[in-house]
Amino acid sequence: MPITPTYPGVYIEEIRSGVRTITGVSTSVAAFVGYTKNGSINKAEEILSFADFERKFGGLAKDSPLSYTVQHFFMNGGQQAYVVRLAQDGTATEATLTLGYLDSLDSGAPNDRALPALLIKAREPGARASGMAIRVDYNTAHPDSTFNLRVEDPGTGQSEAFLGLTMNARSRRNAKNVINATSQLIGVETDPDALEHVKTNTGRSESGGTISDTVVDADHRQFIITLYDHDGPQLLTIYDGSEANRPTGLTVPAPADPASGLDSKITNAVRAIDPGREAYQSFECQANIPRNGMLTLISGEKGAGSFVRVTSAGTFDAARVLKLGVTNGWREIDAAAGIRPAPVDTTSGSLRQ
Repeated sequence: MPITPTYPGVYIEEIRSGVRTITGVSTSVAAFVGYTKNGSINKAEEILSFADFERKFGGLAKDSPLSYTVQHFFMNGGQQAYVVRLAQDGTATEATLTLGYLDSLDSGAPNDRALPALLIKAREPGARASGMAIRVDYNTAHPDSTFNLRVEDPGTGQSEAFLGLTMNARSRRNAKNVINATSQLIGVETDPDALEHVKTNTGRSESGGTISDTVVDADHRQFIITLYDHDGPQLLTIYDGSEANRPTGLTVPAPADPASGLDSKITNAVRAIDPGREAYQSFECQANIPRNGMLTLISGEKGAGSFVRVTSAGTFDAARVLKLGVTNGWREIDAAAGIRPAPVDTTSGSLRQ
């Protein structure tokens, strides 16, 4: 800005020229390019210590001169470096494994055929990933519908466990979404033909044992039901508790008067929760009289997103006396249960290039 003289003398006015001075830059950042055990291919990764190198690139390897060079760099005071991993032969293939499901809900049937359910790919390409082990089991809270998947990498000692997964495309525990969002070792893709296989299936909840006509009364007339994952649990009231409206029993097929039977009462109560959504609108409670009055609660929705969950209500609970829900010892079978990966217990070397 212009100078305003206040007394005799020499004044200097600096005029901006638009030229920026050259600022100093670090001259101690190193770059390393070569083969490492682990890591992304052809991508520069910043590391600030040899511990970073071990975590991202697998540490020392006898066939990787780069790994020893990086170690010496940090041992001699280096603080920042970039590493680019190259494949030994110029290319690196992904190790993969296809987990299959059985073409039957009865996994012991002699005519079952293994069909692809999930394609597993190692996150990082290269031969080392072929040593990983994959395990699948059904030891979950919903053993007829969900599964656990575990992966181990003996080369790095890393292991991951994904529990209570489902093939339900909309569920928060959908296998593809959960694994791809959190795993550092693998990614998965669902086989599109598997989803097509269950497009007409419906989820259901089956009661266990004999159900008496008289189990539902004023003190046992509610339970919690979930038919749509994003709606969450809904309180269902079978009837108002009055003796006049109490269900009279089980009927097959449903009687002309839909208010008379227990199965019809449950059907109407569920449909009233959300008449605009198919899962509720077309819901059915069926009674199997030849099998001692067992109840089957069937979602009105078809396809991989269809399921039924029943849990006990806080008051006036009827789930226990109706023997409904896995917490009361019985079965809940999702529409997508049939395309769960079959149980496998592998040793090291599950994945193949």
